[in-house]
Amino acid sequence: MLSKKLAVEQKLLQMLLQKLGNHNIWLRAREIFKHSLSEGYYPGVSAPPGFMALIVPWQLGEVELALTYEMFITVNATDIIHRSDISTSTLSITLKRTQSCESEYLTASSRVLSAACITHPKLIVHYTAVDSAQDQVFTLDVSSARWWLRHNHLWANEVWAH
Repeated sequence: MLSKKLAVEQKLLQMLLQKLGNHNIWLRAREIFKHSLSEGYYPGVSAPPGFMALIVPWQLGEVELALTYEMFITVNATDIIHRSDISTSTLSITLKRTQSCESEYLTASSRVLSAACITHPKLIVHYTAVDSAQDQVFTLDVSSARWWLRHNHLWANEVWAH
């Protein structure tokens, strides 16, 4: 549907990506997610290079979140690799709140944490606080991001940096 420029229902796209991830068909999941991003199906996902902050909407599933982590780490790879271990700056993940059901939003925060366990190697994500906009903020451990990059930099750069 995406390649033929047909409208895609967000829930179907999410289910497809979840199934691909569950069946370890990551190459295809990445391809579809990246294409979906470029077509505007994920307007709430923001990870500008050099910004060191990832913003994600609460509706994303675990596989989609894992893919955003990959993208986030890859586009900031240079800064992550050259970052001092004693640096006070962090990699942040903000889970954007909408006017939806509170229980769904709280469930989304657990997906943010569990998505870090999907990646290989696993990433370390910690809940930090709630910001002034009432969005939940998490930190992505720099050393785990660096470890992930060491294992995945060749293919990740091909997928996410081009």
